[in-house]
Amino acid sequence: MTAFRVVHQQVARNRIAAAVAKKRLQDGIRDALIDAYTLEPGTPQPGTYHTFGECLTLAIGLADMLQSTEGVAEMQEAHSRCVAAAQSSFLWSTEDAAILDDGLTIAQQYVLAATPMQVQAIYRQMQ
Repeated sequence: MTAFRVVHQQVARNRIAAAVAKKRLQDGIRDALIDAYTLEPGTPQPGTYHTFGECLTLAIGLADMLQSTEGVAEMQEAHSRCVAAAQSSFLWSTEDAAILDDGLTIAQQYVLAATPMQVQAIYRQMQ
C-alpha cells in the first residue's frame, strides 16, 4: 500500500500533473482508511502501519513548516499508535482504526493543501 509518491520537479511544476497526483493521494488515503476498518484484529499489518506512519510524519512535518498547530495532537496520537504497533509485531488493533482515521484525515488536509515543492522538501528530510 502506497499512499503517496514523490514526483520529479518537472511533474510537480505541471499543474495538471500536480492535480492528478493530489487526486491519487486523496484516493489512496481514502482506500487505505476503508481497508483499515476491515482488517482482521491481531493480524500482522506492517505495510499498513508503515504507510500510515509515513503519511503522518509527512503531515506533521508540513504542519511544522507552516507553523501550524491545528490537528497536530491528533496526528501525533495516530503516529504514536504506529510506533506502538512496531513494538508489538505490527499486530492490527481495531482500536487503532478510529484514531488512525482521525489523524490521517487531518494529515490528508495538510498534504493536499501543500505545494508539491513543500511535500518534496519534507519527504527529503524524512529520508
